[in-house]
Amino acid sequence: MGRTYRGAPDTQPGRLGSVVGAGPEGRPQWFRRGLRTDVYCCCMKRTQIYISEEQEREIAARAHDAGVSKAEVIRRLLDDGLGINDGTEARERAIDETFGILPDAPDWQEWLASVRGSSADERLRRLDR
Repeated sequence: MGRTYRGAPDTQPGRLGSVVGAGPEGRPQWFRRGLRTDVYCCCMKRTQIYISEEQEREIAARAHDAGVSKAEVIRRLLDDGLGINDGTEARERAIDETFGILPDAPDWQEWLASVRGSSADERLRRLDR
């Protein structure tokens, strides 16, 4: 059976062979060949922790409410607890600072109509001429 690399599954016979190994650049074969492009395996450290049943229920409820994974909830809680800023505040500040900068600009629907012009059917008819 082949070995794994940072949680990557063993290869299936016929796809890469029987062993997943690191290539000459130090990256695993499945990474170089694009078989797995999971950002978490490349820029995050995997860890396991023990949590209480109450903690698990609360995390699951928050994940469900937010529409994210339990892992994402845990990452957010850790960021908040450790004071790690994900850049949200800077993005929100940029939005606030630029709001209303073009007061005479058309709204989205007007701008889109001006860029596209007529309806899609009309544009297709013009192309057929």
